[in-house]
Amino acid sequence: MTTTVEKAPTAQKTPWTPPNGNWKTYDLHCHCGTIRYRMKLSPHLYEDEVTPEHPERCVAINCYCSYCARNGQWTVHPLFGNVEWTKGLDHRGEYRIGENKYPYGVCRKCCCFLGTDSRELIKKLGFQEEVRCSINVRMLKNFDQDKMSVRDARAMRDIGAPYTVGDEQ
Repeated sequence: MTTTVEKAPTAQKTPWTPPNGNWKTYDLHCHCGTIRYRMKLSPHLYEDEVTPEHPERCVAINCYCSYCARNGQWTVHPLFGNVEWTKGLDHRGEYRIGENKYPYGVCRKCCCFLGTDSRELIKKLGFQEEVRCSINVRMLKNFDQDKMSVRDARAMRDIGAPYTVGDEQ
């Protein structure tokens, strides 16, 4: 099997797959296992989890913003209240991007990107829907990219000034 990669249509649409009422809880952890968390998501992520009654899958987003592109992240966008941090939250650090406005959670031990509070980003993109966060699906326990559907999203790359780190020393 191969990963399905979809191109996002030119018309702006939400980066998350609309829920279909069929929920599943997924366990996640950073690379070293210090931080553990879970998310409840609808529809299901993997192709082998769909049923004839619920054939839809949650599509992960391959974000093209400077941070996600450099780190190779794929994200999904569960409701903010559907993410539970179960272990190691005291080891969670924060890195802020976009003029220091947007917090990205990372493990302080292994430096894996865990997810982000997407409320301000979602507002900036013009979506006034439910409160959501972005979760890095590469942190899924038993992550299998070959069973997932992924959509490229370039909108964040084109917002604001180009990414720079200043003059080299």
